[in-house]
Amino acid sequence: MGHRRAGRWAPVARPLGDRTREVALALLDGASDREIAAEVGVSERTVPAEVHRVVQWLGADDALLAERGDGVGDGTRRSIWHKTHLPTWSEVRAARGLFARRHRSVDDRYVTSVRSLTRLPMLSSHHHPYLRVGPVVAPMLLVDHALLYVGAPLGHELEGQVWSSSNGHVLREAVRCFRTVWDAGRAVVAPGDEPPFTRRMVDIGFLLSDGASDKETTRSLQVSGRTVSAEVAEIIHRLGARSRTHAIALVAAGGPY
Repeated sequence: MGHRRAGRWAPVARPLGDRTREVALALLDGASDREIAAEVGVSERTVPAEVHRVVQWLGADDALLAERGDGVGDGTRRSIWHKTHLPTWSEVRAARGLFARRHRSVDDRYVTSVRSLTRLPMLSSHHHPYLRVGPVVAPMLLVDHALLYVGAPLGHELEGQVWSSSNGHVLREAVRCFRTVWDAGRAVVAPGDEPPFTRRMVDIGFLLSDGASDKETTRSLQVSGRTVSAEVAEIIHRLGARSRTHAIALVAAGGPY
C-alpha cells in the first residue's frame, strides 16, 4: 500500500506529573480554582498554569496531523472524506486548517464513533452538517479520491502507524470502504435542526482550550468583550459546567467515556 510512514494517526498523550494528574482529576470533578488549590496543595495563583498543562495533555500533540494537512487542503477540489474512532480535541483543531483551505464546493464527510460525542461535546457543532456516527474500526483520510492516509485499527499491534497510497486499486477499495461506513452511519444533527453550540461558541471553545484570555478572544474574533463574556457564560451553561475552568476541561476532552 504505497509507502509506510512512521508516525501517529491518533497522537498519544504525554505522561503527566503527579501534581498535574491530581489537577486533571479535580478538574473533571468540576472543582473551582480555589478548591483545586486546596486539594492539590498549591497556591491558587499557580492553578491556571496547571490547568493549561492538563488541557495540552488532553489534546495531545497535533504536529503530525497539522504537518500532513499542509499542502493537502490547498489543492483539494473534489472531496475530503475522513473517519476516526476517538479523535482528540487537538486533532480536531489541527484538521481545521485542512478544511479551511479547501474549495467551498468540496464534498466534506466525517464519520466517528458515538463515544466521541460524549468525549468532545462540541464536536457535532464543529462538523455540522457533514458529520455522522457509525462503525469506525480504523482511521482514514481520503482526499479527492486520489490520496489516501490510513492507520492501523484501534488495539492492533501496529496502532499509531500511518500508511499512504495513491495506487488506483487501493483507492477504489478505500472509496468502497468509506461509503459502506457512511451509509451505515446516522446524522448527529437532523436536517433543519440547530447543533448544540453555535459557530462562534465553537471558535471560542478552541481559543479557551488554547489558554486565550477574554481580551485575546475579543481581538481574535473581532467582537466586543461583552459578547465574549456572554458567550463564555452560555458555553458554561450548555456544558453543565461548574466554572470556566471546568468548561475548558470538558471542551478539551473531559466528558465521561
